[in-house]
Amino acid sequence: MGAAILCKWLPALIVVPIWLLLVTDSGKFKSKAIVVQLIVLLTTCCFIFLPWQLYIFKTFPAEAKWEASFNFKHITEGLDEQTGPFYYFIEKIRINYGELIYLPLTWFLWKTCKNFRDKKLLAITIWVMVPLIFFSIAKTKMQAYILFISPALFLMTSNFFFMLNDYRKSHRLKWLFNLILFLLIVLPVRYMIERVKPFEKNNRNPDWVVELRELNDKKIIKGVLLNYDKPVEAMFYTDLMAYPYIPDKNKIVSLITLGYSIIINDKGTLPEEIKSIKGITIMKLKSE
Repeated sequence: MGAAILCKWLPALIVVPIWLLLVTDSGKFKSKAIVVQLIVLLTTCCFIFLPWQLYIFKTFPAEAKWEASFNFKHITEGLDEQTGPFYYFIEKIRINYGELIYLPLTWFLWKTCKNFRDKKLLAITIWVMVPLIFFSIAKTKMQAYILFISPALFLMTSNFFFMLNDYRKSHRLKWLFNLILFLLIVLPVRYMIERVKPFEKNNRNPDWVVELRELNDKKIIKGVLLNYDKPVEAMFYTDLMAYPYIPDKNKIVSLITLGYSIIINDKGTLPEEIKSIKGITIMKLKSE
């Protein structure tokens, strides 16, 4: 859970209610033992994730504070144009788990309501519904936010699958049940093939990648690449800092004074004011 907080922040705490339900349901521990285990669990978790938090806030206070502010802004603002309606995640799960995912999900929720004292069912339901509701309320929305509910959805689907498989044996509409069972498997596989495209040959070393890698041969020290459309990719393939825009002339001059090597990508619209700066390197780089 501590490692998960470092990766996904506080949504990792979903482990606590699930664990409490399952350990209580086991009937093997008294209340005092459960409290002691919970303290050990939370203490261990803090030992894992707190050192990094303390380190970054001490070493990079401005950056850490700025980054931490986004943890709350995700709830109230749609950041980086990543937003959508309240039902965004409900609509998207069909793409990750197949269009029929709504059948096992609805059935499992009904089963949990009917057997509300069944802590195993309740634990799996909480695993899915709490993140689903919370991130649906938040303004910023991305599919990866609820990726950690996948194991619970797999459990729901498998439970539903074997229930149908047993039920069809005594039902005269076996073809219908066989069709549903077939689609529960095939539809997610179809989406997988569409995304991975295993039968297509992709060029994994396009010209723009070759061009970026060649920049490494120049042994540029404290290099900054400006006006490049793929800054993240540029920083992956090179040791440069990259930005998709050009700052003002004074900023560029100050960077050069501080010892930075400035490379500016010329897309054909580079102002003369920028071209006239001494000490910059102008290149025409591909980005496609």
